[in-house]
Amino acid sequence: MAARRKQAVRGGPALGVRLEQVAQRLAARREAALRPLGVGRSQVQQLEEVAAAPGISTAELARRVGLAAQSVASSVASLETRGWLRRVPHPIHRRLVELTLTPAGRRILWRARRALGRTEAAAVAGLSSAKRKSLAVLLGEWEATLRE
Repeated sequence: MAARRKQAVRGGPALGVRLEQVAQRLAARREAALRPLGVGRSQVQQLEEVAAAPGISTAELARRVGLAAQSVASSVASLETRGWLRRVPHPIHRRLVELTLTPAGRRILWRARRALGRTEAAAVAGLSSAKRKSLAVLLGEWEATLRE
């Protein structure tokens, strides 16, 4: 572990590469935490979007999660089959379909949020509160720089 730190300080992997490595490890832990619930990260993201915007269309959901409309349509069908989402025709524009969470969908989303919260807490448990705050600030600044 100390050798890796020295390598990074002396010009080892670039910051972007390190960030990708950390993100991949965190993603793997998040997937593992969600596996017992029978839901994946992409599905949780979709449920989050529907919870934030009840009545959202499948096309808008696809735009928000950055996936192809066909992929989201397939996922929405699966989430509906599981009883987590409901597709309802728009009251005025009958060709449009609105998505809403069911009570079961709200429950699975709540359980997923808890599992992901525990995973993130465990992932940063070795960092002091001050280091966690510094990391959050630095990542925020880096993100802002990349948006410019």
